Amino acid sequence: MDQHIDRRIVSQRAEDLQRLAGQAEWDGVTILVEPVEGRHYATSRRDPSRLYRVSPSSCDCPGFRVWGRCGHVALLASQLGWIPDPVEAAPPAPVPVISLTDERLDDLAERRRRAEQSRQRLAARVLDPGAADRALAACAAARAARVAAGVTVFPA
Repeated sequence: MDQHIDRRIVSQRAEDLQRLAGQAEWDGVTILVEPVEGRHYATSRRDPSRLYRVSPSSCDCPGFRVWGRCGHVALLASQLGWIPDPVEAAPPAPVPVISLTDERLDDLAERRRRAEQSRQRLAARVLDPGAADRALAACAAARAARVAAGVTVFPA
């Protein structure tokens, strides 16, 4: 279980670095190498004349100071070939197959039959414009019969 979580974290980190590197490249960031000491510098996204000292683990830019990561570091790591390919996530566990007994199948068929009957009755009511009036008249007649019989009736 822990290996699966570790693989997912490594994969997410690699995807984040690839995304940051791609965005930095899209924004025109360039990695420059100082020839004498081999130090790396990156151009600013907003001001190409500004340089930040960058290494695979740090950068002098304001973004790295705030977030602890930036496109400059990601682009350098990408150019050095240090970003691993995203690790494939483990395939999901197979879904168990549920065996239905004949009784359960009969129950499902009965439910479907009743649902279809309900749909047909509803459709018949909707298609019959006088159905609501007849239902109200039947309720009123039933109420009148109860009143005539002396049954207590709540006010309408």
